[in-house]
This record gives sequence, C-alpha cells and structure tokens, in this order.
Amino acid sequence: MLSKTGAAGRLALRRWLVAPVLLAAMGGAGTSCITVGNVPKGPGTFVITVTKVNGNDPPTADMPLPPNPGGDTVETWDFTVDAVDQSGHPTPFDGYLRVSVRPGSVIDVVDPSTTPPTLMGRNVLMHNGHAEAQAHLSLVYGPTRLLIEDVGYVPAPPGKKPACSDGKDNNGNHLVDFPNDPGCYAADDDSEDGGSFVAAVSAPVNYSLPTLQQINGFGAKTPYNLDAVQARTDMPSNLVVTRVSTDGFYVTDLNDQGKGWNHLFAFNFSAPINMQVCDKVTYLSGTMGIFFGYDELNFPSYRLNPLYVGQEDLCTVPEPIVLDAATISSTPEMKKVQSGLVRVQNYLIAGHFGSKLVVNNQPADGASNCDFNGDGKIEFTDTAEGNCSAACDADPNCSEWTEFASRGNYKVHIANSTIQVNTDTIGQFEPQAHTEMPITVAGTLAYFSGGKNNWTIEARCPDDLVCDPTVPGCTAMTLDSKHACVHITRTIDDNDAASN
Repeated sequence: MLSKTGAAGRLALRRWLVAPVLLAAMGGAGTSCITVGNVPKGPGTFVITVTKVNGNDPPTADMPLPPNPGGDTVETWDFTVDAVDQSGHPTPFDGYLRVSVRPGSVIDVVDPSTTPPTLMGRNVLMHNGHAEAQAHLSLVYGPTRLLIEDVGYVPAPPGKKPACSDGKDNNGNHLVDFPNDPGCYAADDDSEDGGSFVAAVSAPVNYSLPTLQQINGFGAKTPYNLDAVQARTDMPSNLVVTRVSTDGFYVTDLNDQGKGWNHLFAFNFSAPINMQVCDKVTYLSGTMGIFFGYDELNFPSYRLNPLYVGQEDLCTVPEPIVLDAATISSTPEMKKVQSGLVRVQNYLIAGHFGSKLVVNNQPADGASNCDFNGDGKIEFTDTAEGNCSAACDADPNCSEWTEFASRGNYKVHIANSTIQVNTDTIGQFEPQAHTEMPITVAGTLAYFSGGKNNWTIEARCPDDLVCDPTVPGCTAMTLDSKHACVHITRTIDDNDAASN
C-alpha cells in the first residue's frame, strides 16, 4: 500500500505541471532550463506486512480471532517494514519509527533477532530501509491495523542526557528542548530535528467486534472506558431497541438473553431521530464512559432496520426479567441486567413518604423530607441532613422526599427488600398520594453509585405501571412486550419518515 507524497512533494509536482504553461505564455524565450523546487527526500511511504499473529498465519475475514477487550491476554504480531520511494521502489532509510495500532494499544515492540529480545519501547528501528520486529498489543477488536510514522524520534541511549532536555539549542532554530522545540517528540528524544512524518498502515488483521457482554466487561468495569468502540451487531448478535428516552436509547442483544450483561444504554443527549421500540440495530458505535458507576455509550452512531405499522407482531423485545428479593440484594446479579428490561411485582410504595420535614430522625407518614435548609439537596457534610437521610435509608418503608422532588425516584418495598422506581413518564400518577399501595413496575434498570439506594427501575410509559385501575395513571393489567410501550408510527410510504 503506497501513500501519497507529503505537502512538499505535492507542491513540487504542482510547480512541475504549471511550468510548461508559463513557458508557453512567455513564448519560450530564454527558457532552456528552469528549477521546479526541491524534490522530496526520504521515503515516500512504508510497506508494512504482518507476517504472524500469535505465532500463526494472520486470521482471515471469515475466521476472525475473538476480540481482546480486557487486556488480560497479550496479542503478538510479527511484522516487517520496508521503505519505498515516491515511485514505490525500495529506498534506504535508517532511524526509528513510531508504532501504534488502531483500534487498540501497543504494549511494547521488541527486536526478536537478539537474545534476549531488545526492547524498543513503542518504536521500530530500520536499517537500510528494512526492519523486522514483534509488537505486543491489547484491546484490539474488529479490523485492526498497525500504523507506522516517522516522527523524528531518536531515543537517547542509557546514561546520555537527551538533546531535547539538555537546556541547549542543538539545531540552531532558537528553540530549546521539549516541548518548546517542535522537533522534539518527547523529553528523552536525542534529536531536536523533526521527522518527515511519512506514515503508512498495514492491511487489516481480522478480529471480531466485541459483543455487548464484552463491552460491559461481563459485569466488571468496561475495558473500553473513554475509548471509541463499535459493537457487534451481525449474527449471532441480534440487537433490538427496548426503550427510547429523552436522552438516548437502550438496546439488548437477544443472542445472550438470559446470560446477562447483554444490555446497554446509549446516551444521545436527546431523543434519537427516527428510532422506535422494536427497531433492530444493525450498526452501533460510540465512546464508552462510566457515569457514577453506570456504563454507557456516549455520542452514539447507529443504523436501524425499522418496523412499520402493521408489523408489530415481528417485535422481538424480550419480556422484562422479574427481580426477586435475592436478586435485588446481589450487586453482581443486578449488574447482569443493568440497562435491561426488568420488573418488580406487588411492591409497596413507601409509607413514610411526603414533603413534611422529618422530626428527630423519625420519618413518618407524609414526612420524609431531610432538606432542612431548603436548598433542594441533601448535604451529607451537614450532620442534621446526613443523619436524617441515613435514618430514612435504614427504614425500608421510608422514601426520602428530596430524591423524589429532584429526580423523580422513590422507594418501594416488600418486607426488607427495597428498590427505587421512577414513574415520571406517567404524568397522571402521583405516588406520594398512594403510599402503601402495591404496584407492579417494569422498565429499564439504571445504576447510580451515590448513596445506598443505587438501583432504579425507570418506567418507559403508562403500560409499565400496573396498579389499582381507579388511580389515575395506573394500567389494569400487564401487557406483553409486543405491545407494552410499542407505538410504531412509521409507514413504508411515509415520505417524512426521518422526522417521525
């Protein structure tokens, strides 16, 4: 694979092409010889060949290796690099080249021809236009490529003070050391002269894209935190939209349904355009992040295979997972269904729940407000508010009022089993007016690391709340997932489908 010439090469070529036109305009007088500028020196590009992957031939596209999401194992790539000129012919080149991988991380690069192998950091050293080395990698997934670049980096030998941190202007450009001299790649660079910045990439090495389980780290911290990642959406993975919210959407991989960690929330900052519950997701990528302990995909890009009016029976949204007391009390078990559809049945709205202030740390009916200074939040550094909140947390029948007033969350319980729910999507329902009433609530499961009540079931629409039908906002009976909160409005012949 040959790269285009750099800026200097393009400028020289432009001068060469323009010169004949100028000569013709001048009549050719006195123009037996012209100078078109300097011909670029150094390599035109590099040819990178990955020869072995983990000691075997590189994987083929139809038999990719599994992704390396956790960095628990190290991928070993043997590769060669050859310098070529602008015409693609071998050319001499001596020096260090920077090695990186996309996507993924380079642990180190070694020269395997020496005993023991010479460690070269994340660089490869070329002699006379050729190098052979071995790269150790992690976090690789999908079509993965090595990137080589001449950044002008010359690692200082042990014991020598590097030119880029010796306090001298070694190349006479009136700039001294890293980071002031642009020719210094790092503080241990032994040359203040920059490189040619010629770069090249290898052909792709085939790994599978990570599943939602792998992106979630199987319940541990996501291995892709702050990294851009693309999820696997082709078979056997089968992603379906289970909820569309005002700030994003939720997906479940049906292939891993029942195994856990197969759900994901994509934070979109607003409701995603032209997406509805039951849509299949055929492409999903974004930047993983952790928001107060909650794994989420930020700035998502996606493509959909939509359903249309009349195709509701093709909806594959799974039935909510019923949470029992044992599951709710187990963080690892709850992590398995984080961001998935879940349900609690016949849990009671807390009785000690209301806007009146708590007296002597004793929550009571209608009195669960610990915000004594009225600033709309609980200050845990304030002894009175902190102790009051702790007393309410310890009472299964208490739901602290400030949490409800600010975020819409409130506590429900059966005996000592408690969980928070949020029914803000059901405008008519006022839980504080119906304390001790049994409710069955479905929705997506969210996590927030602050405080002791970390898990919240967020109802998607009125279909997710089953309770006394005489109470405004209550639904009389449980609907299956082909119908609950499924409101497909797009039609095949809708010219404005993108605005739905």
